Amino acid sequence: MKSIKSATIILLILLQLIIWGCSKAPLPTDEDSDNNIPKVTFGKIIISSTDFEGQIVDSASVYWDSELFGYTPLTNEKVLPGIHALRVQKKGYEIYSESIAIEAAKSVYVEALLKKFPLNKGQLLITVDQDSATTVLTNSKNDVIDLFYTREKSFILDPGGYFLKTEKPGYKLVHKAFEIKMDSIEIQNIHLEKLNNFEMPEIILVIPDSGYVNEPVLISWESIRADHVDIDYVENPGLSGKREIVFQTEGMRYIRAIVRNNAGMNSVVDSVYISNAGLPPINPPSLEFVALPESVEYEQPVQISWHSNGYQVIIDQGIGIRGPAGTEEVIFENPGAKIFTAVAYGQNGTTTIKRDTVLIKDPEQPKLPIIILATADSVQVGMPASIEWHSQNAHKVDVDYVQNPGLNGKAEVIFYSEGQRIITATAYNQAGQVTIAETLAVVTTQLPPQVMPIIIEANAKIGAIHPGLPQGIDNIGPAEIKHQGYYRVTATVWYNSGDDQKNESFFVVINDKFNRKIYPQDANAGIYKVVPDDPGPPHTVDRDVGVFYLDVGQITMEVHHYYTIANQYPQFIVDGPIDGAESIIVISFKLEYYHP
Repeated sequence: MKSIKSATIILLILLQLIIWGCSKAPLPTDEDSDNNIPKVTFGKIIISSTDFEGQIVDSASVYWDSELFGYTPLTNEKVLPGIHALRVQKKGYEIYSESIAIEAAKSVYVEALLKKFPLNKGQLLITVDQDSATTVLTNSKNDVIDLFYTREKSFILDPGGYFLKTEKPGYKLVHKAFEIKMDSIEIQNIHLEKLNNFEMPEIILVIPDSGYVNEPVLISWESIRADHVDIDYVENPGLSGKREIVFQTEGMRYIRAIVRNNAGMNSVVDSVYISNAGLPPINPPSLEFVALPESVEYEQPVQISWHSNGYQVIIDQGIGIRGPAGTEEVIFENPGAKIFTAVAYGQNGTTTIKRDTVLIKDPEQPKLPIIILATADSVQVGMPASIEWHSQNAHKVDVDYVQNPGLNGKAEVIFYSEGQRIITATAYNQAGQVTIAETLAVVTTQLPPQVMPIIIEANAKIGAIHPGLPQGIDNIGPAEIKHQGYYRVTATVWYNSGDDQKNESFFVVINDKFNRKIYPQDANAGIYKVVPDDPGPPHTVDRDVGVFYLDVGQITMEVHHYYTIANQYPQFIVDGPIDGAESIIVISFKLEYYHP
């Protein structure tokens, strides 16, 4: 036994020596393994919560992109760069939400201000996973609480039962019922399921005007885009076909055909008068009825016309009893699809029904004013501080510390004590008011020269494929750069199409005094920085177009539609190729000194 054991040990030693001798590559080390792992640079987020009296509110739930992230106070040093949705909530307080931009290797601090909501109330948060869907909130009495198109909205409500209806063309209709409880938060997340067939079904129904008792009446029908058809007096009708029906008593018979598919239901009604055999048939009255045009602007008239050989016509939508022929104008006080039903009355109780539909467009909503404000970051006590403002679509502007400011202008204000000054500018028009604020530090210490932000009016209208708009404008400005260094450039953009156009994206280039092209330091598409479309209903928003290094001297701005480089950098295209107008309006640029 000892000799076998010794031989085994010798054999193992020889095998190990062979392995060491044959190996030509060093064994992997921990350092080598680490080098193969791609390094990810994260951002940092610090979140706290306070109430409106400045008291700290701890242990509020923090949701990051709809997922529970933790509780306040919260610090996370490994947040992926990009735009994220933040929501902070706690029982007894209104929900706080905003979008947060995270940049690599940078920190963002958020103080969520939580407002207490009234006693004996509950709170509702609604989220929708599609843009521009129509959501209607009603109570148990069928009163409409709100109709909105945004992806997220919150409400303070009385306890009780409520109903949600969310719809969007091409998606399955969503109905939900739920209960709001006292001092609680109810969250309803709406998921819209895309339909393969989202056009409404149609049906053509052909019925003779008259027939006889106990004799077959032939009816025929043909459906379009229907999954199912129901017809009065016909069992298992199929999607198209013909059928004979026998009526055993005289009188008017109304026959309704209903068609359905995933998009919804549609129906038509026609009639046949059944008389006793041997007697001449009684024909229902003729009726021609039309409502024009097919769609009109809000508060514009709809013209209806009718002609019948009967003795009278009754028309709904508040019109009432009329003679056998006529023309009339109708003005509706609310938008939507209006279905007119006209019934002509003839002898022996016979009737004929006709329908027509007109769409009353939603009234154009007045646009809120736009206000731009620029101040230096700091100024010494007793020295003038420059304040500059520009407005659009406003009929009045108020600026703190400036008397009679006018709609656009520039003023110098002197402060004689140190401390922070919050300067606000408010623009007004018939649609409402918009307020923005800048903070100015008034100090007594000697400071390096402060660089005022530079505002460049643009009003640049560009499009991808548009007969009346260029794809780019290369001479916007000019502006004078007095301090060499980095400048962060922000564009005020008017997205005017909502989500009808999904590629309202653009990029910016700057020309220096020698007409040389200057490209952004933080490019995301080759040498360019593409500013992607901002989904949602028509709105104005400030967009970061990049950081540029600028020399002293005159500059001009260029703005181009993303379509011009989409073939080279297609990663920003939404929903397939760009094949339409995709127009966008850049209202102004703001250049803020970054560092020397």
